Amino acid sequence: MLFVGYSLNDPVLRYMTDAFAAEALAARRGSSRPPAYIFVSYKGTAPPAGVLEDWRHRGLEPIFYHHRGHHRLLRETIVAWAAARDDWLSSTATLVARLAGSQPQKLTPSESANLLWALFGRPQDGGYGVRIFAELNPAPSIEWLQVFEKHETDLIEACNKAKESARRSGEAEPPAPTLALRSLAVRPEHSDPPLGASSVHLAVWLCRHLPENTFIDWATNLFRAGQRLHPRLRDTIRRTLEKPEIELSRSKRRFWRLVSSEAPWMDRGAPADHAWDLPKLMKELGIAFQAWLTPKLSS
Repeated sequence: MLFVGYSLNDPVLRYMTDAFAAEALAARRGSSRPPAYIFVSYKGTAPPAGVLEDWRHRGLEPIFYHHRGHHRLLRETIVAWAAARDDWLSSTATLVARLAGSQPQKLTPSESANLLWALFGRPQDGGYGVRIFAELNPAPSIEWLQVFEKHETDLIEACNKAKESARRSGEAEPPAPTLALRSLAVRPEHSDPPLGASSVHLAVWLCRHLPENTFIDWATNLFRAGQRLHPRLRDTIRRTLEKPEIELSRSKRRFWRLVSSEAPWMDRGAPADHAWDLPKLMKELGIAFQAWLTPKLSS
């Protein structure tokens, strides 16, 4: 819910915020209602001291904007929102291209949140935002990997809290969040689920950073946690290693060949029927089959 054009003393607004408070009190717990926001103008260099808490006390999260030009900034924002809604694909591409090229720490929290929304906030977009991100030149920094990890950790924590709240109140539990990055890690004893489009594009972006220690550390930590890379990511790594423009030291190239291996000691092993049609299998799997034939360390 978003209030536009109201002040704290408007009767309608007071009626609504009193209803919010009564709802939370009746539930005897934190309300499951999504946050309510309100545009609040101010004059001078900053909003007056204490006004933020005044609004939050009423159950509203204020969005401050400067009053200059008779609310010109507010009008421009609403017009821009309408344009973005009419052509959200183009707006998503523009947003990703504008923000993803920066180091995460150089963006404001609002800019980082906007980029995460453009990448993962529209599950119905078929991974469009992540595809734009993965194809940018130069490739967005590998430092975004840590941002994506924290984002998914926050989603899991929020979902767990919502589930606990739903169980206490006897309501239906919310669905589990979609985790594009965590889907790239699997446990060897489990079946490998198909990847969503966003995960596939994330794999492409990650493989543009094979020389980076951050990516190497991420893969290493998965192994320490009893996981390994999803077969689709392993295949993408192998294909990337075959590209002549990829420059890697001997040690890093050896690391990624081991990590992306399909050897039985790295996974559950090849299906029992893989020996029945070798010519067809070699044609379909290419270097994946060569990896099975390559000698590997035995645990």
